[in-house]
Amino acid sequence: MNYGYDGNYYMYDIASGEEKNLTGSLPVTFVNEDDDHNVKKPLESFLGWSSDSKYVLISDGWDIWQIPVEDGKEQAINLTQDGRKESIRYQYRFRLDPEEKGFDLSQPQYFRMYGEWTKKVG
Repeated sequence: MNYGYDGNYYMYDIASGEEKNLTGSLPVTFVNEDDDHNVKKPLESFLGWSSDSKYVLISDGWDIWQIPVEDGKEQAINLTQDGRKESIRYQYRFRLDPEEKGFDLSQPQYFRMYGEWTKKVG
C-alpha cells in the first residue's frame, strides 16, 4: 500500500510491477484537510487489510470504506454510510483479537465514533 502526493491511495503489485489507484474514482476525497504538516495533500487513515487480502479499509475522515484491490470485480463500499451526512467521524477500528492477521469482514466490526458537533464519543 502506498499513497501518492495527489491525494490518492495506490497499490503496487510486486509480481507484475503494476500500480493501481484505489481511491481516484470514489466520490469522496481522502485528503486530510485538518492536517497541518508540511505536506501538500496528507491522507486520512489507512486502517489495514482484510484477512483474505481482497480489501483495504481506508477512512475519508468521516466514513470507513472497504475498497477492493482486484481490478473491476467489485465496487468500493462505504461501510459506515452516515458519517459525512450526520457529522460523525468514524476514526478507527477496534482490534479485539491481538493475534488477528487482517480484518475478518464476515464478522461484526467495531469502530470508534466521534460526533463533530456534539463531541459525543462511542
